[in-house]
Amino acid sequence: MTFRDNVILTTTLARTLAAQDALHLPVRNPDMACWAAIHQARADFRQQGLPWRSRSGSDAEAKLAERTIATLTARGLLRRHRARTKTTALSLTPCGDATARALCDLQPIDTALTALPTLANHQVASVDHEGWVREIDLNGGRGWGDDQGPSLLLVALALAPLTARGFVESNCDRDGRAYYRLTPAGRRLAAGKTTLDTFAGLPARDEACFDVYWAELDAAHAALRGLPQPPREIGPCPLPAFLSAADNALAGGPLDLAADKPAKPRRKKAAAKG
Repeated sequence: MTFRDNVILTTTLARTLAAQDALHLPVRNPDMACWAAIHQARADFRQQGLPWRSRSGSDAEAKLAERTIATLTARGLLRRHRARTKTTALSLTPCGDATARALCDLQPIDTALTALPTLANHQVASVDHEGWVREIDLNGGRGWGDDQGPSLLLVALALAPLTARGFVESNCDRDGRAYYRLTPAGRRLAAGKTTLDTFAGLPARDEACFDVYWAELDAAHAALRGLPQPPREIGPCPLPAFLSAADNALAGGPLDLAADKPAKPRRKKAAAKG
């Protein structure tokens, strides 16, 4: 059986990617108790990955889960942190991230990299705005309308390979509008002082992974928003509303990272019976 045919291996990658992406989606309400908790979880992710607990209902299933993680780790697709003999946290390697995104039919990191020069130039040009770029300047200028939730989600997911690796960060204002900017590591990447590995021979979309990813993304997103506020933590300050003004728009016009990728699973209709 090849890796591509092993549903347990591929869907484990999809679940891990969904949890990772959910953690890095913009938090649009700074008054929620989870605001500080999610930002703290992002900082923890940089050090140790995602907390992992087996969903196994039996010893045999628990051993299978550990073997699955061991196999993905041996293949260079996962990193794991262990306490004694049990896995406590996971993160995707760059190769694992690229593989999982291909299986789930998500934008590759190349899409996010196309935004680096513009984000870097904006960082220099808008000192008063601390380099924050409005999300609507990355969805083709479609705006913040109620019908633009899918395109703004696609912007967030297109940038996810860079936000998860600490090259891009997000924040929002009190009206729930999101913004992105380069971190110091992202500025080094944009300047060519850091390089990223590229991976050939990535798999095609896998329907099981596609469905698992979107279901797990919704579940992880909901779970994160149920987190309580951690003691003595308030999280970062939200951004001022004036950042949404037109004078903060990108000098060269909006980019469009919300390419033609489905924002929700589209299941094929069953053929009519004659």
